Amino acid sequence: MKKIIGMRILKTALAVTICVIISKLLKLEYPFYVAIAAIISMESSITSSYKAGRNRMAGTLVGALTGLLFASIQPGNAILCGLGTIVLIFICERFHWNNSISIAGIVFIAIMVNLNGKSPLLYGASRILDTFIGISVALLINYLVFPPNIGKMVQDQYADLLRKLQSSADQISQPTPECDLETVHAQIESLEKLIQAHGKDTQLFRKKAVDLSQVEDKLRVCKNILHHLSVIQDNLSSPDMETQNDQVISYHQQRITQHMQFLLA
Repeated sequence: MKKIIGMRILKTALAVTICVIISKLLKLEYPFYVAIAAIISMESSITSSYKAGRNRMAGTLVGALTGLLFASIQPGNAILCGLGTIVLIFICERFHWNNSISIAGIVFIAIMVNLNGKSPLLYGASRILDTFIGISVALLINYLVFPPNIGKMVQDQYADLLRKLQSSADQISQPTPECDLETVHAQIESLEKLIQAHGKDTQLFRKKAVDLSQVEDKLRVCKNILHHLSVIQDNLSSPDMETQNDQVISYHQQRITQHMQFLLA
């Protein structure tokens, strides 16, 4: 039975609670920004949390500095808002911070149109501080409070992938197959990223690594099955009946059966 409330949800809620408390203790003007930074930075692995936090921090810095520059000329000016957006996107792309563009734009526009008489320097500095606090809280909670058990997550996701592949293999031989191969492909990619994150987590924090080599080997077999399924699907979906080669389809079905037997052994 699937859990309704997982540990990541509880940790995110805890991070938001702590952020709001810290904001009140420090008398920060906008606890909203602190809590949002924590929510965005709470990921399924510590490495992913670090990356999300780093992207948000980089975006906040670019947006704040760009906003400070253009707001010092004339806050709220529509043309300057457009020019500033071009500048911040160029900077983010120049440093390969593409995932930071959205937050950079949000911070920049907030400074340009939301000052209400406040100092652009103080407003920008406040957004940087808010973001830093939120990211720090998320990282600490993700590391200290029930750290992500990636080994179990990989095993659970792999079991789900296996069920999906088995269902697709059964469906592909039906007269009107309904195989969502894009979902299968996305599941395989998700698992690969999860395994990579586990490796980075263990290196970063010098933790004992879980041996996931068998799962990696099986994922390569899963990719082969996905390839065979795709070939069959392309043949069956061809509007030209003459292009539907029964021998080709039969070969790929046999290969799928062999691979599935290996995975289920």
